[in-house]
Amino acid sequence: TEVPAESQLAYACDEPCLPPRLLCWVNGSTSQVIVDMNDLDSEKQIYYDNYIYISVGSSGPSTGTLSIQHWYDRILVLDVMHDARHLELQPLQPGKRSQLWRMRSDGRLFHEGTAPPRKSQPSTALRRHRAATTIIASCSTSPSSPFKHDLGEGIPLSLKRRDARRSSTQTWEFKQEGRMCCMHRNLCVQAKELKAGSIVVLASYPEGRVCLRNELCMRHKHIPGSGVLSLKVVRDGPTRVLRVVDIRQKRAGVLVSHRPDWTVLQSYTPNHTKLRVTVAMSKGLGVSLVSNDPEELVYITMNGVTMEFNAAHGEKSYTIKMQKVQIDNQLMQSRFPVVLSSRQSSSSSTDPLFSLHVVTQPSSSRTYEIYKSLSMDIGRTSLNLEEELLLKLVRFAGGGKTTSERDSQLLDETKIPVSATSAHRYYFEAIKLSMMPTHLSVYTASRLQPDLKAIKQSLSLTLVQFERAPVDLKPYTRNHLFETISFVIGDMTKFIREQMMGQAAMILGSVDFLGNPIGLLTDVKAGVSGLARGNLPNMLKHFSHGLSNSTALMTSSLSKGLGGLTMDEDYDEKRRLIQLDARDAGGHMVAGVQGLMAGMIGGLTGMITQPVKGAQEDGTKGLLKGIVKGVVGTVTKPVTGVLDLASESASAVREISLTKEQITHRVRRIRCCHSFQGCLQSYSESSAEGQQFLYSLNNRDYSEHYYSHLSLQVLITSKSVYFILGSDPDPERIMLLVDYNDLVKVQVLRPTSASSVGSSHAEQTTLELTIKSVCYISRVGYIKPQIICHSRNLAERVCQQINYAKTLFTEHTETLCYGATRDGHADR
Repeated sequence: TEVPAESQLAYACDEPCLPPRLLCWVNGSTSQVIVDMNDLDSEKQIYYDNYIYISVGSSGPSTGTLSIQHWYDRILVLDVMHDARHLELQPLQPGKRSQLWRMRSDGRLFHEGTAPPRKSQPSTALRRHRAATTIIASCSTSPSSPFKHDLGEGIPLSLKRRDARRSSTQTWEFKQEGRMCCMHRNLCVQAKELKAGSIVVLASYPEGRVCLRNELCMRHKHIPGSGVLSLKVVRDGPTRVLRVVDIRQKRAGVLVSHRPDWTVLQSYTPNHTKLRVTVAMSKGLGVSLVSNDPEELVYITMNGVTMEFNAAHGEKSYTIKMQKVQIDNQLMQSRFPVVLSSRQSSSSSTDPLFSLHVVTQPSSSRTYEIYKSLSMDIGRTSLNLEEELLLKLVRFAGGGKTTSERDSQLLDETKIPVSATSAHRYYFEAIKLSMMPTHLSVYTASRLQPDLKAIKQSLSLTLVQFERAPVDLKPYTRNHLFETISFVIGDMTKFIREQMMGQAAMILGSVDFLGNPIGLLTDVKAGVSGLARGNLPNMLKHFSHGLSNSTALMTSSLSKGLGGLTMDEDYDEKRRLIQLDARDAGGHMVAGVQGLMAGMIGGLTGMITQPVKGAQEDGTKGLLKGIVKGVVGTVTKPVTGVLDLASESASAVREISLTKEQITHRVRRIRCCHSFQGCLQSYSESSAEGQQFLYSLNNRDYSEHYYSHLSLQVLITSKSVYFILGSDPDPERIMLLVDYNDLVKVQVLRPTSASSVGSSHAEQTTLELTIKSVCYISRVGYIKPQIICHSRNLAERVCQQINYAKTLFTEHTETLCYGATRDGHADR
C-alpha cells in the first residue's frame, strides 16, 4: 500500500491473527524497516537516497523543491548524453536518471544514470561492485598533465571513475555565493552558454568578483526531505497510528502540517499542571461483608495500605499497595476460619502482598475510556475455599439465579438491552495480572440450605475436596484490548479456567481420598531440607505432620462415605456437630471418642429406634424402611465410629506438629448482626463475645439470635433468657432457662423493711419472673422464681430488656409474611 506525503490512510492488517507488523520502505530506496504496531512509543528510522539536480544559471527557488510545474522548462541542469560522457546543459526532466546526482559527505558527486540499477534488497557483493564501478564528475584531463593554458577557456567536465590521484578535481563544494568549486583555488563550474546543449567546463574566476549567472550552480532535491524519516507508533484514543515525520521536521518541532482535516497526535505545548496525593494507613483498613439475612460473610483486613495519585501532562496514575491482606471466613459453621492469608517467605519482607497500578489518559469521546496500563501483582498466598461460603458469596453478588428468574428478566419489557455498538468500551494498552504460587484448598459441604442447593444446580457446580494443592498460574497479559468490561471479565475467566485445567495433575494429587500425596511430598522435602541444615526437630515436625495429615484425610474420606450409607440424617448431623467442636488437638481427641461412642450406640440401638421412627412417620412402609436402615446401621455406624476415632486422632497429631507459620487465626470474632433496634450496628467486641457464649450454651442452635448480656450471667436472646452461674460457657451451669412462650411477666420487687434492716442484702434488689408451669388436667399453674441483683439499677435494666425482647418475639411469631405460612412453607 502506497501512502503519499502529507496524507493519512486507514489501514487494517490483512491477517488479524498474526502479529501486527508492517514492512515500510521508500520508493526507489533499498532501506527497509519492520515496525511492530504493538510496540507503542518505539521509534525507528528509515533512510532513502535523496538525489539532486544541479542547475546552472537558474534563478529558481533556493529551497530546491521542484513542485511548481512552470519552473521545469526554465531550469537547465547538468545532464550526461548516452553517446558521450561529457556534461552539458539540458532542460530539467523530473525522474530522468541521467540528470540525477548523489552527493556524499566527502564532497564527491556520483552519477546515478551510469550506475547499475538497484534491486530492492541488494547483496553485499552487489554493493561492493556498485561502489567500485560508480562514475563521478571530474575533469577530462589527466591529473599529471598541465592545464594552465586551458584555464581561460575552461576544461570540460566529464565522468570518470573514482581515483585517489584526482581527488582535488573530484571533490566539490557548493559555496555560499552560489558557485560550485573544486579543491583548487579560484576554479568553479561555468557554462559556455545558458542554452540547451551547451557544455559545462571548469574555469577560473577573479577573486572577489560577484558570481555571474553562468557561474551560478544550485542544488534541487528530487524528493523533498532530508533523506531520513522517523517512524513512531503513537495512539489516537484506541487507534494505533504509525506517524512518519522527516527527521529535520521532528527536530524543529513541526510534526504535522496545519491542515483542517488532520488530527494532532502529539503536541509540544508545555503543561506544568502537576498533582500528587499520597495516603498511608499503617494501621490498615477493615471491610466487613454482611448479607441481607443478616449474616456476616467475610471480614477483610488490609494492613500497611498506601494509596498514591499522580496527575501530570494529562495522565492520571493510581497506585495501591498492601503489605498484608487477610480474609476471614465469618460463617458460624466454617471449618477453616481464614479464607486468604499471606504466605511470605519472611515476616520482615518489604515486598507488598498486593499491588495495583493503573494509568489513565483523557478520552475524546464519552463512549470509551483509555487505560495506558493496568498491572496487578499478588504475592504468595494460601487460599481456603468452602462450598457454603462460596455459594453465599454468589448469592450476595446476585448470581446463580434460577431458570424462572432468568425468564422473568427476559420478559421484562422495561429493560432495554444495550446494543454492542453503543456499549461503553475500555481501551487497555497493556494489561498484566500476575500471581505468585499459592496453596489452594477446597472443602465441600455435607448439607446445604435449599436456596444454596438451587444456586449450585443453576451454576452446574461440582467441587472435589482437596487440601494445599500447589497452584502456579501464568500471568494474564493482553495488549491493545478495546472491548466492553463484560468481554474483558469473560476473557479473564476463560484464561483462569484454562490455567486451572493445566493444574489438574497437581489438584488430583492433593485430593483427600488419596491422602494428599503432593502435601506429603512437600512436608518430606521440607523435613529433609531442615535435616540438611542440622535442624532435627524441624524434620520430625514436618514428617509427623505429613504422615498424620495423609492418614486423617484418608480416614475422613472413608468415614464420610460410610456415613452416607447409614441413611440416618440425625446421625449425620450429630457427627457434623461433633466435628465442628474440634478446634485444637484436645478437641480432636474428644471428638474422636465422641464419634466412636455415637457410632457404637447408634449401631446397637438402631435396630429398635429406626423401625419405630419409620412407623411413626409413614406407617407400614416406614416400618419396613426403618428395619432396613437399622440393619445397615448396625454394621456401618460402628465402623464409621472407628474411622472417626482414627481420623480425629491423626488430626490431633497434625495440630500438634503445626508450626507457628502454618497456624492462622481470625483477626476478630464473628460480628453480631442482630440487635433490639433491628438494624445493623457497629462492631462490638462484647456483643461478638456474647454471641459466641450463646452458641456454646445452646448446642449451636443458630436460629436463636443474641441480643444482650449483663456480666455474662444474664443472657437475653431472641427466643429465651438465660440465667447462668459463673462465666464459663457450660450448659450444665445454666441456673434458669426461660422460654418467651412460657414467660408471663417480669417485675422488680420493692425491698421489704425486714430485709433492709440489719441484713447483708440491704443494697440488693429482687427480680421476679412469672412463668407458666406444666398443665394439670384443665388447670394451668405458674411459678415465680426470684433472682437477686446487686443493685436496683441493674434489676431495672434486666427487666426492661427482657420485656422488650419478649415484645419482639411476640410480634415476630404473630406476623404472617407474604408468600409464606407459619411453618415456613410457601402459599399456593
